[in-house]
Amino acid sequence: MKKSLFVLLAAVALAGCTSTVSKNVRADGSVGELVWPSQKDSWRDEALRLPSPTIAAVKVGLERKNVFALLDVPHFREINGAREWNYILQRPEYTRENQAVCHLKLIYSDDDRIAAMYWLPEDCATVYGEPAVPYRLAADALFAFDTATLRPQADAALADLLAKVRAHGDTGEVRVDGFTDRLGSATYNRELSQARADAVKNYLVRGGIAASRIRAAGLGSSQPLAHCADSLPRGELIACLQPDRRVEVTVSSAAR
Repeated sequence: MKKSLFVLLAAVALAGCTSTVSKNVRADGSVGELVWPSQKDSWRDEALRLPSPTIAAVKVGLERKNVFALLDVPHFREINGAREWNYILQRPEYTRENQAVCHLKLIYSDDDRIAAMYWLPEDCATVYGEPAVPYRLAADALFAFDTATLRPQADAALADLLAKVRAHGDTGEVRVDGFTDRLGSATYNRELSQARADAVKNYLVRGGIAASRIRAAGLGSSQPLAHCADSLPRGELIACLQPDRRVEVTVSSAAR
């Protein structure tokens, strides 16, 4: 549903929108003049309400597709390849009587990563706090090679993960993100990482975590940790890329 909505909005945007609102926007993130679109021109009825750690996870260097996974489509029908995206977010103190919001402007580089972030008002840069630190599990320990089938030997690590998630209480979002190394096609890696994220999600659900709290996403090879030369023999390259094959679980406090 989310993907189809994004495609629809992109198609609508192509009919009448440009890739920027601000003036003299450059690929390095610098802007000659910041222009903030009016909230009344947004296609959304309301500002986004998200857990603070989710918003804090949006940072310079993040790929556009991962911004979309965190924040969904932007508020002003910017096209998919636009240099600039704009969001309106509810502040932590937002209420019906006090509709305090933050405007977030993201400027993308030529390689489709966030080059710069701008906030209005400026104090919004600090109100959402630091991102939650994820629990990181090696995929090689959880799954048989090239599959999304959990190993019996993974029970101890998964039981420990379940206990840590339970320790956060019964509210707040649980994000399960699957990652692969760069070997294989982008499509295959996304599908494999999604299947692995779903497998861990299902384990947590069987352990009593409400399915409605859990968001599972397959991010493929989009966030590598290892630095390995392609010239390595294949066996050595696979071993070197082991840190990239992982599942990360992040528990966020409930939106305030």
